[in-house]
Amino acid sequence: MSPLLIPILVPLSAFLMVFGIVYILTTARNRERLAMIEKGMDPTDLMKGPERKNRFSSLKNALLALGVGLGGIIGFFIQGGQDFSDFLQSPVNIFLMIIGGGLGLLTYYFIASKIEQKEKEEDSSSPF
Repeated sequence: MSPLLIPILVPLSAFLMVFGIVYILTTARNRERLAMIEKGMDPTDLMKGPERKNRFSSLKNALLALGVGLGGIIGFFIQGGQDFSDFLQSPVNIFLMIIGGGLGLLTYYFIASKIEQKEKEEDSSSPF
């Protein structure tokens, strides 16, 4: 195979693969809806998402990013804080970023559970 064809074939095959997956998923969903209509069922039940959405997803993402960022900054200063060229080459930086992300997710868990517990107590204490 010619080395000139590789830069053309790789993006083309990636595009075709994504197109094929989307096509298969779309036709499968359409067939399922048609089968439900033929059986007399209501296909709008498939369009409904879960009733309870995660209201705190923005909080989770923010605390995760904050934890990873703080872990990276701490690791940068532990390594000397002079050069960004080998920032991700040091295992200390990577481990501190992972630990910071985990601490961010742990903080999210405690904040979200505290808010949900407070809402549950308010709902149980209201007479209506």
